[in-house]
Amino acid sequence: MKLIACLICLSLVWATAQAKDEVTRSFTDSTGNTDVALENVEQKALIAEFIDRQDTGIGRDLAQLLWLEAHAAVSDQAGAGVVLAKTPKGKHLVSLLKNDYHNAAVAIAEQQSARMALWGAAFENDGKVLVNSYLSLISAMESNVINYRNSRTNDKAEIELKLSRTSFNFALETRSRKQLFARAVIVESKSNLRSSPSIKSEVLDQISSETLVQALNIQGKWFEVRVDGKQGYVIGSHIRVIPPSIMVDKPSINLRSKPSTLSDKTFANARVQGQFTVIDQRDSKNSKLWYQISFKDKPVWIREDLADPVYSLPVVHFMAGLHRYFGKRYDDAFKEFQRFIDYPNTNQSNVNLSVAYQYQALCKLFSENAGRGSDELLRMSMKLTPYDATPYQIRALTLIGTSNSKLSIKAALEQAQMLDPRLEPFKGFE
Repeated sequence: MKLIACLICLSLVWATAQAKDEVTRSFTDSTGNTDVALENVEQKALIAEFIDRQDTGIGRDLAQLLWLEAHAAVSDQAGAGVVLAKTPKGKHLVSLLKNDYHNAAVAIAEQQSARMALWGAAFENDGKVLVNSYLSLISAMESNVINYRNSRTNDKAEIELKLSRTSFNFALETRSRKQLFARAVIVESKSNLRSSPSIKSEVLDQISSETLVQALNIQGKWFEVRVDGKQGYVIGSHIRVIPPSIMVDKPSINLRSKPSTLSDKTFANARVQGQFTVIDQRDSKNSKLWYQISFKDKPVWIREDLADPVYSLPVVHFMAGLHRYFGKRYDDAFKEFQRFIDYPNTNQSNVNLSVAYQYQALCKLFSENAGRGSDELLRMSMKLTPYDATPYQIRALTLIGTSNSKLSIKAALEQAQMLDPRLEPFKGFE
């Protein structure tokens, strides 16, 4: 029994062609093919096909969607990739795995040299899809180890901190199939519109590259779409997903008739607040992204930097935050963790919210701010998880970077040690 794994190499800019590769890997047999897809890609995440005990196909379909969304969320980051691990056609994940699905997903991620693995279970009943998702940082990649060199002093010693949280259980999410899969998508390259989800089925029409279509559903690697009054199937490898919605909270912005700052203002200095369905997404000539939404019953365009994308599940933003953080894109990482924190209509666990604040504080530490402004973030983390030593350790790091008070640094370290006596002293700090 082999596992098919497909990898997207994320591009520098949206217009760049995306590289793809495949490897095979067994869930149950360690003697299987151990090829690593695009092994020169440094920042990789693995998404394993979700367990679907009723065998309805929702686990496979959901993993396909999350794979494409995870790619879209960081598609401007060089050297980042997402690996999709799924069963071969006709094989069923439940029958392949007697137990220990989590360990299998992590093992495949380790074999692929991925920094994190997303896995979970999906259940479909009475038109509703219930999703449990989990994320594991891969210890072999030392993803949770922080090395910090104080740039304020002549001290050349590096301080090493190992974050305690490596596994995350995300809140149960409930969606309909329509909420998950129905959206505007873009056919990136010239494609056949087929009558059924099979390469052997009748070709109904041809779709030009960069054509906007309406996705209705997903069946495995195929998107069911509607375009120009015709309904059929397009293979998912030709599809670029865009955020299904965006959040906007601006007291005064210009909404344009076209995706360009030179186009007419459909609404000038408009107050825009709320969540809006994305109708289209395009690049302008200067490679800036624009979203098209409906505002007061008129189609308008809004610049990417004025809106926050909202993907299907909040875990996509958490993963994107980690991708950005590992890639040293600290400002972008901060924004993604904020999108996770602000995700609409969901109840996140205190642990996950606390860790998101911790990573935001670390982003400030490693950015040009050198930790300034992180106190409130760490206070939020401490409030959510009062018995977690990590925010006190991070506070010590930020104090080392911003303060000359050794007493304050010592107090933060002593508090961390009191909460977790197993902690080792900071390496490089005396």
